[in-house]
Amino acid sequence: MKKLEKREHINRIYIYCTYCLVKNFCMRNILIKKP
Repeated sequence: MKKLEKREHINRIYIYCTYCLVKNFCMRNILIKKP
């Protein structure tokens, strides 16, 4: 049971990091596209 909880926690962190990276990438593209 504990092993599963730990895996779930790691997955959540990974998803959050991916979300942040995508968000930063999108923000950067928007800033670059602005004249």
